[in-house]
Amino acid sequence: QGRFTCCHLGHMLGEGADAEAIPCDRVRIRSVLMELIAAKVQHLESTRQLTKMRWLLCSQQRLLQGLPMSGAEEPDDARIQPASEPPAMRLRRILRWTPRDQSTVASSGRSLVLYAALSNDL
Repeated sequence: QGRFTCCHLGHMLGEGADAEAIPCDRVRIRSVLMELIAAKVQHLESTRQLTKMRWLLCSQQRLLQGLPMSGAEEPDDARIQPASEPPAMRLRRILRWTPRDQSTVASSGRSLVLYAALSNDL
């Protein structure tokens, strides 16, 4: 979590009667980071860099930690998990996990359990 000038100033610019309220930059920064992460995930998937894509997807929660959501934004789980979808199926879908990926777990060390732990979704 960074130190933001807007928060340090108590979200007020100026002093006394001339003081003006300013919005918190944390919400805007979260929005920008989410767009950047989504673009990077799309690029990594389109260039078949699936291991990097999976690490980034699973690290997203940590990258956005401490940055509040805007009122219009849905929680991450609401966007990616239908209520009836079991967690393991959801993780397979999000990570674009295939039977071939499962067959390489022993040699690569990269398993669904590893990615679940990385994303704090055990």
